[in-house]
Amino acid sequence: MGIDGLPLERGKVRNLDGRVQDETGAHIPGMYVVGWAKRGPSGVIGTNKSDATQVMERLLEDLGTGSGVPRNGITPPPHAIDLAGWKLINEREIARGGETRPRVKFPIRTELIQNAR
Repeated sequence: MGIDGLPLERGKVRNLDGRVQDETGAHIPGMYVVGWAKRGPSGVIGTNKSDATQVMERLLEDLGTGSGVPRNGITPPPHAIDLAGWKLINEREIARGGETRPRVKFPIRTELIQNAR
C-alpha cells in the first residue's frame, strides 16, 4: 500500500541515495526516504541509522545548492513542530522535572503541540 504522490517500485519508494525520484528518474525537491521505504524490507536498526546519515548528507548538499527546496504545494502538517517549538518543549520538560528529575515528558500529543507554541 503506497502513499499518494510517492512513486513505488518493487516494494519501496523510487529513490537514488534516499532522494525520491519521479517517473522520469528526476529528484523530487524536498522529498527523501530512509529505512524500508528507501531499500525495501531488509536490514536492522543499524542499517536504518546509516541510511539516515546518508540521506541527511544528501539533504544538506541539496539545501546548499538550492535543489532541496520543496516544490510548490508541499506544506508541513498543521501541527508540525519546528526547531523553535522543540526547544520550548525541551525547556518546559526540564522545568517540570524540578530538582529531583532530569525532566518530565509530555506523554500526550496535544500537550506537546500546546507546549511548542
